[in-house]
Amino acid sequence: MRCPRPLSLLLPVLVLASLNSCSQEGPAPVRLAASSEMDPDVLQVLEQRIAQVELDRNNAQAHRSLALAYEANTAWAEAELSYANALKLEPDDALARLHRAICLEEAGRMEESFQLLEEAVEGRPDSLPCRWRYGLALLLRDRLEDAEEQFRLVATRLPNAPHGLLGQGQVALARGDASRASELLLEALSRSPGDAYVSFALGMAYRELGRDAEAARLLTHGAGAARPGIPDELSDEISRYTRSRASRIALALSMLEKNELQGAQELLERLREQYPDDEAIVGNLCVALMRQSRFEEALEVIANLLAINPEQHAAYVNRSSCLLSLGQLADEAGDAGMARQHWADSMAASTEAVRLAPHIAKTHLGRAQVLMRLSMYDDAILEIRETLRLGHRNEDIYLNLAKLVLGLEGRAPAIEVLEEARAENATFLQVRYNLIDAYSQSDQAQQARSILDELMVAAPRNPLTEQARLLLEGRGM
Repeated sequence: MRCPRPLSLLLPVLVLASLNSCSQEGPAPVRLAASSEMDPDVLQVLEQRIAQVELDRNNAQAHRSLALAYEANTAWAEAELSYANALKLEPDDALARLHRAICLEEAGRMEESFQLLEEAVEGRPDSLPCRWRYGLALLLRDRLEDAEEQFRLVATRLPNAPHGLLGQGQVALARGDASRASELLLEALSRSPGDAYVSFALGMAYRELGRDAEAARLLTHGAGAARPGIPDELSDEISRYTRSRASRIALALSMLEKNELQGAQELLERLREQYPDDEAIVGNLCVALMRQSRFEEALEVIANLLAINPEQHAAYVNRSSCLLSLGQLADEAGDAGMARQHWADSMAASTEAVRLAPHIAKTHLGRAQVLMRLSMYDDAILEIRETLRLGHRNEDIYLNLAKLVLGLEGRAPAIEVLEEARAENATFLQVRYNLIDAYSQSDQAQQARSILDELMVAAPRNPLTEQARLLLEGRGM
């Protein structure tokens, strides 16, 4: 009969069993290498996410959420490692694979990023964000046919977005077909007017075509612009983790661009509580309020901004705009005296803006708007021409100038203004429609038909093109 083993001999077996059990626990949360350099608000949200991982290290979503928090605040190395942890626990998570690829790309590890993008598309062939990123990676590797296939699919599935056409335009440019590239990129720009990155791509195509003046303007407008992305199912979560001052200001600007005015206002108000002397925060809060027609509140914010910096020309431009709008509201309500007072104050603010920054085009544009309201058209024309001379050349400015010139000087000088705008920018479709209208009224059918042909090439599906065709048809041209 065997004697039982002493307890002391059993202990090592128990400890070993315990160690084996611990080895099955999920990966530890990734922590910042240099937390002292991070914004305290960033550290707070990261600690919250780390605590969630510590509660259950085997929870893939907790690791992924930590990764998203790191990515939101541009901690690329920590984000990539956290996504890797999430994928160890949930290997089929294609979106975690996509975002890990993005972080690897930001860190300069391009080949690893590309391999993950291939896997993400294979795992989620229906995901347009995956297709879009994969197409860009293929374009970078000169696999043009494969990239074009991805971009065509994106364009088919997102017909009203610029992404697919932008990608196809860049493929055409890579092939040396600048003419085809310009057609595709013009169409992309019509899907997202004013998009800086698409403008830059179009400028590159124009430069290849020898259209140097147009190219220079577009390249200047788009310099440093970020490539537009396609949101995925994780985009809302990642936006919630954005905490650094710079990233939150960028988020607010993005919301303003998307016309999400209430959300932008609330975010900027929270930032203002923390950073009351930050001119960018206070200035953009003013813009958010103005675009909601909350002019009295905007004026209070402007007063605070001028207390921070009494010589900030942008504050005077915004003050002038608010007072101009309040004058319009008073005039519509029948209070002529209040309207005149608001307009006089608006003129004073716009004049001060020009004094402080005569080299800034928007100060002259703001003053021109007040002058037009006061029917001082000759002076308004001078200010608009100065705005254009200083490089602020959007379509509405040319259209307003042409309208003023038409009233004061006649159709022929107005046509000259519109022709100047036409030469300036191939995407000014309303300018071309107005030229067709003006030429047809002047019995210059050949010129009108020539511009219609331009529209048919540049924007065949734009409603203005069909309206122009019907206009000429109705006038027998």
